Amino acid sequence: MTAEHQDATLALARMMETIAAKIERGELNGMTTEQVWGLYRTMAKVANKIEANTEELAGV
Repeated sequence: MTAEHQDATLALARMMETIAAKIERGELNGMTTEQVWGLYRTMAKVANKIEANTEELAGV
């Protein structure tokens, strides 16, 4: 994994943790629950693509 991929993956994981915590606390900042969960699902898809690309680059 390149340093850039690792940095992007860690940043994405932190964002996902922050959003999950806000969902649990009910802090949606004007967004509907559906919008927040949609954002969370989108970030999960991006994380999966980063992981797949990283594995491809590593020859796994």
